[in-house]
Amino acid sequence: MSDLDFSAIVDEIVAEAQRRRDSGEFSVETLERLDAEFDRFAPLTYRRTGIDGAIRAVESASFINVEVPTDASRKPFHYVKEAIKRGTAWYHLHVARQVTTLGIQVTRPLRMLHEAQQALTNRVASLETSSGPAAELLAEIGRGGCPAPALDPQVVEAVAGAAAGAIGRVLMIGVDEAQAIAVRDAGCDAYTVSPLGDVHHGEVRHEPALDHLRRIADHALGAVVIANSRVDTSGAVERMALVYEAVRCIGPGGRLIVAAAEPDAWADNATGVAIDLAPGRPWSEDTWRAVFERLGCRSETVQRVGQALVVVASIA
Repeated sequence: MSDLDFSAIVDEIVAEAQRRRDSGEFSVETLERLDAEFDRFAPLTYRRTGIDGAIRAVESASFINVEVPTDASRKPFHYVKEAIKRGTAWYHLHVARQVTTLGIQVTRPLRMLHEAQQALTNRVASLETSSGPAAELLAEIGRGGCPAPALDPQVVEAVAGAAAGAIGRVLMIGVDEAQAIAVRDAGCDAYTVSPLGDVHHGEVRHEPALDHLRRIADHALGAVVIANSRVDTSGAVERMALVYEAVRCIGPGGRLIVAAAEPDAWADNATGVAIDLAPGRPWSEDTWRAVFERLGCRSETVQRVGQALVVVASIA
């Protein structure tokens, strides 16, 4: 038995079934019955129905047919079988109801797990598309052509001034060394998230900013500073997720400070290739105000500082 190739046997059966189906030798009803018998007895590995078909097979098997056959080669035996059938019909129905109920309850969680697995598969496929080799290639081609906002002393001063007086910890995302030092010098209990490891001053967490924010409890921070490319050319959904999580983490009376490129200045300085391949473009003042309003924040100030926008919103 170990030398048998079950895959080859299954392929032969399928090919023969297809030949007879095409020849019209059997009726449609007969072919459907034969297919059902094949799915019933073939090992699960060789069935073509997948998980959904396997669950349907369990559901079908859970229904018991109480119509016991009474055919017999001799007529007296037929009467005996018929009498037994009628006398035990109540028992058969009682058992059938219990088994059917059990089958339904067993297959229900299987169906739920299958649907969850399908949803997860679709999400993973979407993520693979957005972060696969094609996305990496686009990022490599456009890298270097999207300048960060001009972080001159005025921008650094504006960011530090907006963060000053924050009650609680201040999280800084996407800032450079100068901004990190300036915010701390303003008297803030600040720390930095720097996944690329380009900030070394003070307390630094080397991990993706969104992952870090999602692990923070609601209203646990006094302020959040987001700067540079984190809000310049990231996709709209990624940018919105970052801002949403930041707002969730800031306590009442806290502030969200964004230092981003001014849209027109960014377009003037970026290369044509970078503009075409960028996942997104810097948001305008109106867009920032609309986003803050939708998230329940109050837009305090929008300053144009050189080629940058410094947007400050307070959390209600």
